Amino acid sequence: RGSPALAAPAPTAEPILQGYSFNSSKDTFQLCHEKSGLEHDIPLEDLLPAFGLPNDLINRKLINLQQLIELLHDVQPDFKVVWKPMLFGEADIGSLLSQGHIPQLVHFTVKNKDELQLHQVVSMASWAYHNPGYSLMLFDDNDVREFMTTYYPELLPTFDGLGSQVERTDMWRYLVLCRLGGVYADSDVVAARPIDTWAQDAGLLVGIENVFTTPEEAKRRDYTRQVQMVQWAIAAHTGHPVVCRMGQYVADHVAQEAAGDFVDPDRDHAILERTGPGIWSSSVHNYIREQGAISIEQLVAGGLVGDVRVLPQPVLGCASATFNPADSLPYVYHMFKGNWRKK
Repeated sequence: RGSPALAAPAPTAEPILQGYSFNSSKDTFQLCHEKSGLEHDIPLEDLLPAFGLPNDLINRKLINLQQLIELLHDVQPDFKVVWKPMLFGEADIGSLLSQGHIPQLVHFTVKNKDELQLHQVVSMASWAYHNPGYSLMLFDDNDVREFMTTYYPELLPTFDGLGSQVERTDMWRYLVLCRLGGVYADSDVVAARPIDTWAQDAGLLVGIENVFTTPEEAKRRDYTRQVQMVQWAIAAHTGHPVVCRMGQYVADHVAQEAAGDFVDPDRDHAILERTGPGIWSSSVHNYIREQGAISIEQLVAGGLVGDVRVLPQPVLGCASATFNPADSLPYVYHMFKGNWRKK
């Protein structure tokens, strides 16, 4: 019950794609399938034993908080579920900070802690399995707003004025990393290897979601940038400027929309630009430009710029259908179970 089907190997010293470039880039889904070497897609039920979960869990419709705590304790006794994150004190957080390393915190948000779906439990189990000594900070919508009220009251008018909980959660994810550091992951993202084996040479680890050689192709595929950054998993040290300025980025964008500077009739695309991967990509791209002498297009194979480690597509961008513990490059896999549109 506590052993995976295959143990994840140690990662390469530097997460890069040798010989890869913007002009030779491939769609992420194609690239991940090629790298996985798998002949068929991996279904959700095959992930249960990989993270020490019982096979009969597949038959449960919903899992409550107490059941989650028990399941994760069985998977990894040395992994804490902090289900009241706003009561987690500064002293508790301080014990999980390590100089030069990503803080030992994994931030999640769910709608209802007592009505967890199977994929959310699989996701949390993967982080527990790989990360003894870490703490899972489990937020719900009320916790998210309390966090904003406590730490960013000046941004509350913007936060409360956003049109959906999806957007409010977007804004929060950047700021919880600014305040506390650690890893933010969507509740349908599974860890492929221990965080301690991830690159530790930068204050921000950010992955490339997909690459398009023309803006027309990016728009046709419903992406916001030719080189779009992953937003479903981000790792940061406390206080990193790229995440910390996101609150003001969102506030400025909302103000420009109100002034009529941005008019997007496509409601979903407007969200991507207002709080999602569009505005997040802008913050990352701007930071890279601020360092001078290099562009994001020159980093599609991965690289270190200033205090940011840019990770190539397969590191944070692969779907869980290509899950392969023997693959040394992916840090996470995305199950794509979220359905944020029209919420």
